[in-house]
Amino acid sequence: MALQQSEERYRTISEITSDYFYSMSVSPEGAMSVDWIGGAFERITGYLPESIRELDEWLSVINPDDLSSIEQAIQAGLSNQSFVFEYRICTKAGQERWLCDRTHPIWDERQRRVVSIIGAVQDITEQVRAEQRVKHLNAMLRAIRNVNQLIGSEKDRERLLQSVCEVLTENHSYYSVWIALLDESGEFVTIAKAGLGEKFTPMAERLQRGELTGYSQEALSQPGLLVITEDPPSTCTDCPLAASCGGQGAMTVRLEHGGKVYGLLSVSIPAELVTDEEEQALFEEVTGEIAFGLYNIELEEERERVERALQVAAQQWRTTFDAIGDVICLLDVEGRILRCNKAMSTFLGKSFSDILGHSCFELIYSSSEPIEGSLLVRMRETHHRETMVSPVGDRWFNVAVDPLLDENDNVMGAVYIMSDITDHKRATERLLAHQQQLRSLASELSLTEERERRRIAADLHDEIGQTLAMINLKSGALREKLTSGDLTRQLEEIRELTKKAIQATRSLTFDLAPPVLYELGLEAGLDWLTEKIHDQHGILTEFEDDGKSKPLDDDVRVTLFRAVRELLINVIKHAHARNVKVSIWREGDEVRIVVEDNGVGFAPSELNTTGGRTRGFGLFNIHERLESLGGHVELESAQARGTRVTLIQLLNPREGFLEG
Repeated sequence: MALQQSEERYRTISEITSDYFYSMSVSPEGAMSVDWIGGAFERITGYLPESIRELDEWLSVINPDDLSSIEQAIQAGLSNQSFVFEYRICTKAGQERWLCDRTHPIWDERQRRVVSIIGAVQDITEQVRAEQRVKHLNAMLRAIRNVNQLIGSEKDRERLLQSVCEVLTENHSYYSVWIALLDESGEFVTIAKAGLGEKFTPMAERLQRGELTGYSQEALSQPGLLVITEDPPSTCTDCPLAASCGGQGAMTVRLEHGGKVYGLLSVSIPAELVTDEEEQALFEEVTGEIAFGLYNIELEEERERVERALQVAAQQWRTTFDAIGDVICLLDVEGRILRCNKAMSTFLGKSFSDILGHSCFELIYSSSEPIEGSLLVRMRETHHRETMVSPVGDRWFNVAVDPLLDENDNVMGAVYIMSDITDHKRATERLLAHQQQLRSLASELSLTEERERRRIAADLHDEIGQTLAMINLKSGALREKLTSGDLTRQLEEIRELTKKAIQATRSLTFDLAPPVLYELGLEAGLDWLTEKIHDQHGILTEFEDDGKSKPLDDDVRVTLFRAVRELLINVIKHAHARNVKVSIWREGDEVRIVVEDNGVGFAPSELNTTGGRTRGFGLFNIHERLESLGGHVELESAQARGTRVTLIQLLNPREGFLEG
């Protein structure tokens, strides 16, 4: 009676609690059967208490993975031991729930065995989920920390991605992870995965062929889009992984940093977590870290590329620097040598270690202090390039100092360059001497030609001219004695021919060596020349003389006369001028002759063109002849503004002194 009352009270208590209680009888053979189940059993499991009568019926709703715990609890109860254990069941609605079972055996002292087992069952689903959630979040935080450590230490892209996948699946942070990277052309080139095994092979092959699933295409379509898949088997029919993702959800997003898309990241997690905002935030954080890691690797690769390029450039610069035959060194603002090339080491006969850090004044000029007026000192003042030609020992150098300026134009240092021009200088000296010899030879040839002209002119005048004049006189006398008309006419024709020959001889004589030049001087010769140009070519000419004495040697007078004649002929040929003026005057110990016209003019640079070489050669010839005599030529001309040529020649020093 007392036992029945106790059971009634126990059942009443179980009815009003949120959990349920049960009682199972144990036969002498150890078989167990359900006596009663009370409390919230139906609400928790979905089954009616009367539907569970045998132990096997109850075991059928327990998760197979937890049956071992049930077996341990039964054995403990039969051994008269209390037992607490947790297990999962599948409710009638198909949901998974966690239960905590506390069993207590009832011992019958008379029978010396356990006759029943009573238990209190608590629904701990929410507690377990909360614990799993905390565990999952802790795992995710550890995963994020480990991912950050990987990003800081791993510089190889493929190893980084594979390690990230493995880290994210450790401790069940995610069930599975895969990452696919795109190249510049948009093709997948690198794929890493974890938690998938061979199941991922068909998916990898599709990605490599460029065949994207629907959720992959959606994730790649726009930045920051998190694609949530709650039930992959039913919603991702085109995905080779969908069939193996029952009870799971998936999150997929594109990896992106700084506007650049690197690829895709996809993970699978428990279905109940896939819509959790905190879970999504953690996933987006992981995504950002991975994208940033890929960006860092790109930066590192670019840095290494730049470093390699700089090393190559530095080596090329060093090789080029040393290959330059000129002496080159970099100086600080005090003139100490910071760097130099091999040519300087050879020039000084010192090793680099004996050169660097020493003053250039000390090593090059054997001076312990900066030399006043030296290029380096001048450069510090002007902040511009300074150059000079300087002898060092028995060699000649073209020395240049270029400033190195900071952003405020302050001198930070200098580049010091010494080019050995000894051979060039000696060759130039030989060339100048040769040119002087050529000028002297040309001048001598010109004077010889002029003397020969004068001799031929004298011969024409003295011999042929006199002979023709005698023929003319005698033929005139003979004409007076003839009476025959025919003979008189023929003799008159002979006299006319003789007169023409006399005139031609006289003109040839004047062309070869104008007597007026030798008998009356340069001024009279130029006056005669301008009148002749006017008579022969119809151009208006003007001659002007200051009337001062201009003592000149015969050779100089002839050279100046011939130069003016050549200039006037140039005016006729090229200038298309209406007027030309020749002026001569004395200025100090010089005589100046100007030939100027109002013709078309020309740019002096045209003298270097094919069309200007004829005129240019004439001017060059004049210049060379005057220079050999100590004079020179000045040229002024412009298009449509005429031409002015000035011949400048020193007067005879001794006669000029006497005149003074």
